[in-house]
Amino acid sequence: SIYFYYNDDGVTSLDLGNVDVSQLTTTFGWGFGLESKTIESGTYNIGGFTFSNRLFYDNAGIFSLDDYWPTSGVDAITCTFTSIGNGHAYVEVNGDGLADWSSVSHTVNYGSQDISLPVELSTFNALIKDGSVELKWITESEINNEGFEVYRSNEETGGYSLLDSYKSNDDLAGHGNSSTSHEYSYIDNTITQNQTYWYKIADVDVNGNRSYHGPLSVDFTSGNLFAGDIMPTELNLYQNLPNPFNPTTKIIFDIPESKINTTVTINIYNSLGKLVKKLYQGNGSAGQYQLTWDGRSDIGLQMPSGIYFARLSAGSYSKAIKMTLLK
Repeated sequence: SIYFYYNDDGVTSLDLGNVDVSQLTTTFGWGFGLESKTIESGTYNIGGFTFSNRLFYDNAGIFSLDDYWPTSGVDAITCTFTSIGNGHAYVEVNGDGLADWSSVSHTVNYGSQDISLPVELSTFNALIKDGSVELKWITESEINNEGFEVYRSNEETGGYSLLDSYKSNDDLAGHGNSSTSHEYSYIDNTITQNQTYWYKIADVDVNGNRSYHGPLSVDFTSGNLFAGDIMPTELNLYQNLPNPFNPTTKIIFDIPESKINTTVTINIYNSLGKLVKKLYQGNGSAGQYQLTWDGRSDIGLQMPSGIYFARLSAGSYSKAIKMTLLK
């Protein structure tokens, strides 16, 4: 039996017709009659991750001494996704009696085969502070990641210009292959008031292939936004803009000088009080901050229409706002 676990995050899609098992049914010559192939949905806690979908392939038997896996390997099962988002995949292979070239039988254990998609971002936020824009993102895993490039535009759909690159900025250099989280940031000081900016980041692999994340918008036209040398004097969380929203909304909050050593968190909850997204945690400098929530949970699932709450917590201070996601 072979299981291939993956997340249906509102982006990732695998059709059964896009699962190629021809190597098993032709190379090993035992035909189609024994196979069982389905895509199942549920909640699967595997390898330290929770998955919502899995491909289940049963009766992958090899019965003749003439059937073997070549030393170089073959693509036993190929899954072609119609679209794919951020997340992890996990493979389980169960069976005994497998034999090597010398026909010696073995019990083969395939464990902890966590296959991370090239660069998985758990957060990507734009913050406004001190009259600048700070982009922050966290990767949960990286594969062959050379580094990041930062792009900006005055429009959401086009005209993005390269602001900076890992080639000239060591802070944007990737961690190659990593299964642990890493935090990155970039500060854009070349902004003007009364302007809306759109930002994208691209991760670049060792072969020069780019995968884009975003865009995020930063609005300098809102009357709430801190400008000039007028610093906030108290903690505050403003009503999100727009509200209702689909698919993104801005969450703006103030940190005064007196609270710069206090850890501030912004969390998103659903109407039942269940934590959906850990949007922000930090104890940065005083100023006004602007975050963007894209309506997704911590594991990348697109949330359904409904009522949500953003809560700012800092020490004994707490304030929540009510938000409506409409689709």
